[in-house]
Amino acid sequence: MNRLRQRRLRFGGGFSPLSLFAGGAEGAWFDPSDLTTLFQDAAGTTPVTTSGQPVGLMFDKSKGLVLGPELITNGTFPVNVAGWSTAGGLSGQVRDTIIFPSGGILITSNGSLGSFTSQTLTGLVVGQTYQVACNAYTPGTNAGTDTATIGTQNASFNLQGTALKPGRDVVQNLSIVFVASGASQDIYLSVVSSNLSRWGNNGSESYFDNISVRELPGNHATQATGAARPTYTEGSGLAWLAFDGTGDAMATGNIDFTGTEKINVFASVRKLSDAGVGMIAELATGTEFFMAGPQYVGQPDYSFRSTGSIGVEALISGFSAPTTDVITGIGDIAGDSVSIRVNGALRTTNTGDQGSGNFSNSPIFIGARNQSSFFFTGNLYGFVARGALSTAAEIAATEAYLAAKSGVTL
Repeated sequence: MNRLRQRRLRFGGGFSPLSLFAGGAEGAWFDPSDLTTLFQDAAGTTPVTTSGQPVGLMFDKSKGLVLGPELITNGTFPVNVAGWSTAGGLSGQVRDTIIFPSGGILITSNGSLGSFTSQTLTGLVVGQTYQVACNAYTPGTNAGTDTATIGTQNASFNLQGTALKPGRDVVQNLSIVFVASGASQDIYLSVVSSNLSRWGNNGSESYFDNISVRELPGNHATQATGAARPTYTEGSGLAWLAFDGTGDAMATGNIDFTGTEKINVFASVRKLSDAGVGMIAELATGTEFFMAGPQYVGQPDYSFRSTGSIGVEALISGFSAPTTDVITGIGDIAGDSVSIRVNGALRTTNTGDQGSGNFSNSPIFIGARNQSSFFFTGNLYGFVARGALSTAAEIAATEAYLAAKSGVTL
């Protein structure tokens, strides 16, 4: 099937989970069928393009994937290279109609100085995600395997991320994402030589233009360890993340649910094993909420737990693996109610005392407990967590949306 047609079929029409967050509710929405949100590495340098590739970064769509204002000074070089350091091999403005008609910057190695230039961003928000992008060109006349590189470093000069491509007479689009660990961050452009150093060989050069750094709001999920990344998979017009049940997991940064004692969690999954506890998703290692399938070893069950100062669980049996289902968890600490719905129907509600308090400012772990135990064996077609109680109409619309993503008939 044509890939563009596949993606149109998956996106569908009408209701979008984005509407659940229009009022400012905190949370996350992950859509594995949207390839524009998936990357093979945690730094977002290599997009996922086909079935069978690992997923190290998955963008959260709950904020609409709308980039913030431009943070780079003079990233298009219309007149000069003001705002960029003149260390290393910075060679000034370039005007070449073959490479960058509107101007650009040339980095040339002289063999003794570092072939790079940099700009320091300030006023960043710790914990927020930023996207770095540029156009780059490396002449085919360069010696060896020199490549154009963009990267980021924090105030301690620790590498945060890098992206490089050979170019070789072709303009390349480079991009990375980073999570701010401090209020300042260095963005650098360089020539990388065949020895994979940040320094180029004598005479190496690369051109850059359209450098951009903008905040990418959202609670994005990552996995830094290559062997622990789920696999993007396609089949029968559907797309999903496959979790192997032995080590695959992802995690968001902290999500601030401290303003609410109510939660809705939706997941569309295919459970492939009941042999061990499978944590589909949880907040703060399960001390806040979790959705599991199965919850008990060897049992054909799903469960959802909500916790104030006391944890209360809703458990439903009768779903033996392999099974594909849309699961909804509803937690209300103040209302002493926790419910689980499966495939559009309310299965059970537990009205036990949940104590008091709101949820916390913690990561959501996907596919395992704290990325280290209770690994889920199966497929994830879609996931939504919302720090609010949804209306009956919103619940029905979200379940229908996720059912279409997984081929479930409600």
